[in-house]
Amino acid sequence: MGIPLILNRIAPKVYKFGGQRTDSVGKANFRIPYALIHHIILELDFFELDFPLLLGLDVLHKYKLVIDNVNDRLVCKRPPWSTPVTRKLGHLYNVWESKCTQSRS
Repeated sequence: MGIPLILNRIAPKVYKFGGQRTDSVGKANFRIPYALIHHIILELDFFELDFPLLLGLDVLHKYKLVIDNVNDRLVCKRPPWSTPVTRKLGHLYNVWESKCTQSRS
């Protein structure tokens, strides 16, 4: 069933997607799984739009993540782990499934 989502609606931000300005409907902290035992914690803005989770360079830097675009993997140096990413329409995506997979670097 899951846990109910409680959004912090204080001071929503305005973002621009495809030339259109969109207000966030609130924020919440999430544990984002990238492997069976690895996750990152992100404060996410929520929108009434259908688009993928976008990771900025600040997130990659904070969690010591790098993109291996030759082998299509998201790689963490410390602790060492990696997870596959998928190419679609010129972008890389991490496809989450019910059971996360991992490989040690």
